[in-house]
Amino acid sequence: MRSRQVAATGAALGAGLIVASWIIGGTPTAIGCALGIGAGLFGIATLYYSVWLLRGAVHARPLGIALIVLGFLAKFPVIVVLGYLAKRQGWAALGWFVGGLVWVYSAVVWRAYRSGFYSQLDP
Repeated sequence: MRSRQVAATGAALGAGLIVASWIIGGTPTAIGCALGIGAGLFGIATLYYSVWLLRGAVHARPLGIALIVLGFLAKFPVIVVLGYLAKRQGWAALGWFVGGLVWVYSAVVWRAYRSGFYSQLDP
């Protein structure tokens, strides 16, 4: 699959997950799920750009470098704050928050596995 197809598929599945959480538990669980997906996407974006920067494949401006490093350092606190906001919606929303977060990271691992990268590591 091309990267646009992967992004479109991920967006459709993410929206479907939010709709499913809304059908099952109402608005608070949909909010929790959306916060979880957002937290996961923020975490993946900061990881991606940190690796991109460390590879040295880009000549970024100092402000860009500072924003990438700041985002990477702020990743965990952002996830905690968004989890707290989900918890304020109720315990079910916190569960859907964790589900959305796990869904994003699982999708990234699945995509890395499907890319053939791991098959190149075998001796």
